[in-house]
Amino acid sequence: MSIATTLAVVLSSAALAAGTAGPASADSAKVLPVTSVGDIVVDGVHRRVYVSDPTGGKIVVTDYTGAVRATLTGLPGVSGLALSADSGQVYAAVKNGNRIVSVETGTYTQTASYPVGAAPGDLEVVDGRIWFAHGTDIGSLDVSGAEPVVHLAQRGDVGFSGGFGMYLASDPAVPGVLAVGNGGDLAVYDVSADGAALRVKGSMDTAVRQIDLTPDGAQVLTSWGDPEYGYGIGAYAATDLAEQTGYPIDAYPNAVRVAPDGSVAGGSSSWYDPDVHIHRPGDQTPVREYDFPNTGNSSGADTLVEGALAWAPDASQVFAVSVNTYGTYTLRALSDPTKELPTLKVSAPTKSD
Repeated sequence: MSIATTLAVVLSSAALAAGTAGPASADSAKVLPVTSVGDIVVDGVHRRVYVSDPTGGKIVVTDYTGAVRATLTGLPGVSGLALSADSGQVYAAVKNGNRIVSVETGTYTQTASYPVGAAPGDLEVVDGRIWFAHGTDIGSLDVSGAEPVVHLAQRGDVGFSGGFGMYLASDPAVPGVLAVGNGGDLAVYDVSADGAALRVKGSMDTAVRQIDLTPDGAQVLTSWGDPEYGYGIGAYAATDLAEQTGYPIDAYPNAVRVAPDGSVAGGSSSWYDPDVHIHRPGDQTPVREYDFPNTGNSSGADTLVEGALAWAPDASQVFAVSVNTYGTYTLRALSDPTKELPTLKVSAPTKSD
């Protein structure tokens, strides 16, 4: 075989091997000492990840590699987590205690416990005020004054339904705006004043699993999983909730989070397909996808826990929590999520003289 022919064969093989970029794997993965996962939030200032464990009644704090740095206990049913604008406090919804606690991020010390008169769920901080879901309604906690102020039942004329999760969304770049999703209902509120003023309400064809607000304030993004209407991340105009072009992903969508630069991370519970899908704003083709390995005892791989996605504030990493068939939870750090994987394409002659 001539040298030219040999080189052509080698290069052709290289093209077959590297011509298409496959799903990426996590850069680090550490098993979490939890029995359930309620929420995940990232403190970029201290480079810490907070994961709530409702069943275990605790919050586990890790560094960016997943190494446990602290465990906060005595929090029965703790679920929703939210970070203050200055990253000084993490607020946690203690559902079984009808309270919201505040944890100082530098020392992991509980600094306050605020009774709210209802079982709080999902949390969002908007302009310093802590908003929380309770039942099929929303409430707020204001701790800026000498005494905490709680307001319940602020949903207004929106028919949120029982039997579905209540999901809240906001963005630091969009002051005074809170989005709420429940079942097939969406609503956007103006919360710049003392209370929630309903801006717009609407309905969808499917039930949401999580929602988020884009940093330009233009869209509310939702995850859905009804095969009748197709899989993907839904997009709705924040002004009138008109449906817009979303982001198609594999079955079954169960998480969505938007980075400060507008990049979208969509999650799906997929045994045999990628689990995390990264999209540039407005681009339906993912720039990166991550496929979890199989650490259990079935043919399917580990799956993403519903809603267990979070961006590092600088968009350098996405953190995800997976679970296997043994009920083992793993924190996975996905690096360079917005960096497209390189591909190698080589053309070679089909034959040589």
